[in-house]
Amino acid sequence: MAFKDIVEAKQFCKLYALAKKVELVVVKSDKKRLRYTCVVDGCPFLLLIYGDLTTPEVSVKTLVDHIECGTTYDNSLVDYSTIALYFKDKLQSDPKYKVKEMKADLHRVFELNVSEAKCKRAKKEGLLEAIRTVLLEAHQRYCARHIKANWCKRWGKGEMTKLLWWAAWSSFTEQFEDQLQEIKEVNEEAGQDLIDKYPPKAWCRAYLDTVCKNQVVDNNITESFNAWILEARYKPTIGMVEDIRIKIMERLAAK
Repeated sequence: MAFKDIVEAKQFCKLYALAKKVELVVVKSDKKRLRYTCVVDGCPFLLLIYGDLTTPEVSVKTLVDHIECGTTYDNSLVDYSTIALYFKDKLQSDPKYKVKEMKADLHRVFELNVSEAKCKRAKKEGLLEAIRTVLLEAHQRYCARHIKANWCKRWGKGEMTKLLWWAAWSSFTEQFEDQLQEIKEVNEEAGQDLIDKYPPKAWCRAYLDTVCKNQVVDNNITESFNAWILEARYKPTIGMVEDIRIKIMERLAAK
């Protein structure tokens, strides 16, 4: 069995651990080699993956698929990205698939105990992947206000909040790099954490393309508008559109 790169091989190993209901331990992991054994001492299981240094492809070289340790109910190797990959098609066909249902299905099929927080994160990741697959040209942006709420919870408010907003409002890339450097001067780890967790192309004004003619970096207007038309949104399509039209015309006339 071959893989296009080491990242795909790692995904396979995690899905394998989920399907087999076993917890594997990473013994060796670098750019070209992966070695897994069972978490239980004495179990003969062994998986060795490696490839040639001249190409990114890797393949399974050794697989001793003989597991004697029984089912594991708390599998640390199965992270939220693995769960998202498993439920990718389900979330694509049913975006309203609930977190509690996801948790129950994992326990029913794989006897796996996972937290609702992990399932919630997996659902978010799965929906993003579904959007990238189905809506190839859709613009994806992160709300800077939500980034601020999550990021500042760890790195502090006050000065960090101000620097984050200045970075989000940067009009060109050089300005963003300068603002990012200011954040790193205050806290190097915080600056690196910001760009690792939240790609600047999704929330910084300097990276927003000109196809979607909107330079707003937060969802305030969208959320306010959705709340304003909340009553109309529950009506059938034609009635909903007509109610929204009337509300907008009345507001324009009043202003």
